Amino acid sequence: MRINDLNAMLEVMRRQAIEQRGAEGDDLYMRTLELAQIQTEDYFAAVVSDDLSAILNGIREAHRRDPTTADEDTVAAEMGRTLRQAEMLILRRAPSAVSYARGA
Repeated sequence: MRINDLNAMLEVMRRQAIEQRGAEGDDLYMRTLELAQIQTEDYFAAVVSDDLSAILNGIREAHRRDPTTADEDTVAAEMGRTLRQAEMLILRRAPSAVSYARGA
C-alpha cells in the first residue's frame, strides 16, 4: 500500500536526520516528519466520510421537494423570525418600549 510506503520513507528520513545530524526527537523538524505520517485508519475514515457526505447531500437534494420529508424551516426558526419582525415593528413605533421590556 502506498500510504505505508510513504510513512516508511518519512520515518527513515527522520531517523537518518536524528543519527547524522544529532537532531533531537522533539525538534520541530523531526516532529514535523513524524506527524506527516498518515495513519491508514484516519485516511480511510476521511475518504469514507467524504464519500458518504457527497452521497447524503445528493439524496437530500433529490428529495428536497418531497412532501414526506421534513421541512427545512422548523417551527422554532419560524417563530424566531416572527418575534424578530415583531420587535423591529415595536422599535420603529416606540424605541423606549423595547428597552423597557428588556430591562434596560
